[in-house]
Amino acid sequence: MLAAILLILSACDDGGTQPGGQTGFVGGTKGVDIAFVPGAPPKTVSDQGQEPFDVVVELQNRGEHEILKENIFVVLEGFSTISFGIPNEVLTDNEWRVYPQDDLLPVRKSPDGSIIASPKIPVVFENLNYQSTSPANIPFKMRAKVCYKYETIALSEVCVKQNFNDDRPGDICQVSASRAVSNSGAPVQVVNVRQAPSGRDKTTLTFSIQQRDTTPSGVVSRPDTACSVSQ
Repeated sequence: MLAAILLILSACDDGGTQPGGQTGFVGGTKGVDIAFVPGAPPKTVSDQGQEPFDVVVELQNRGEHEILKENIFVVLEGFSTISFGIPNEVLTDNEWRVYPQDDLLPVRKSPDGSIIASPKIPVVFENLNYQSTSPANIPFKMRAKVCYKYETIALSEVCVKQNFNDDRPGDICQVSASRAVSNSGAPVQVVNVRQAPSGRDKTTLTFSIQQRDTTPSGVVSRPDTACSVSQ
């Protein structure tokens, strides 16, 4: 997964009222869920190229960033592609990659506040066919991995004063303080936002970027690197 962060700030003026805290985000820490469709692959197949079959993987966007179909692919691995009749010409960097036919829409809120889930998108690995002759049943493990680009929008407020060094009791906001932050639903989020003065007419914001999705196999890469599950 490749991640990008967009931090949007709103001002809290010490001469007026503070903006409300409602952001409209659905929230959550998930990105894309991936699952095999039952029966694809089948539990058993014949040898000697007698029984071609497909492997179908479903993708579902659980967050709030739309993923264009060219920015996400699935890799099927854990077995010899040659043994299942997959030619090297279809491989990319020794990986069998398949892209979805449709974009992955984000999770949304309807006008009445209910959550609209993203539809599941199938990715099909076509025409596998076990070529060898087996004297007995041989188990094969197939694993699917998904690699995609994702973005997070984070909203926070800052305290704006004519003199950033002038924090006084009773002011509607204090410059030197932690700031609440809201994130769109995404596996990488902005946390620990803090504001501090850095001069009369300057202020500084510090924050951390944190992977919030606890999926053990999830790996975050820099946006300017190649999206490869082999990294």
